[in-house]
Amino acid sequence: MSSASSSSAPQPDSKPSGAPKPMDFSGTDPSLTDGVVLVAGQKFHISKTHLARHSMFFETMFFEKGFQEANQKIVELKEVSAEGFQIFLELINGYNRLSDKNIESAIQCSSMWQSEIPLKKCTKFLQKKSKFSITEKFLLADKLDLIALKKSIIKEVKTNADLEQLVGSHDVSVFKPSTVELIARKSLEINRGQPPVITIT
Repeated sequence: MSSASSSSAPQPDSKPSGAPKPMDFSGTDPSLTDGVVLVAGQKFHISKTHLARHSMFFETMFFEKGFQEANQKIVELKEVSAEGFQIFLELINGYNRLSDKNIESAIQCSSMWQSEIPLKKCTKFLQKKSKFSITEKFLLADKLDLIALKKSIIKEVKTNADLEQLVGSHDVSVFKPSTVELIARKSLEINRGQPPVITIT
């Protein structure tokens, strides 16, 4: 496997024309919301109970004693993008606009907030619908530590050529230790029982 300076996140395709419109979280129907979340300057009107049902993080924030956010009219979330939160809210409301452009931010939100359903939808998207190459998917799975996706991709590797294609031009040292272990195990599985190659000069 050849070496390279570092792994890079896959470059998504441009947004397709005719893409579905985002869900509206502007609070046009106050009877459906009881809180406001501010992300990167954008306000999202939300149901605290619904968020808590899908995330231990929000359950703790809104309903555990001692957390000031439970009584705040507006709660600000940092370290996430407005687009990521938008997609996250859509996923827990049964709407799916996942694309190669927004999948990474959606996964970051779902992982950070320990939200199983959106995370499963993101993994399924990468497995079934994403246009990323197998190497790009593997790099993203490693970067975001998507264990199920990494194992699913590795499982389809049958030959050394497949393994070389999967890793691409990257040295294995750029991957997380758990990913390196998966690669090593697959290499041993492929080469088990094969006689050593002897070069005659």
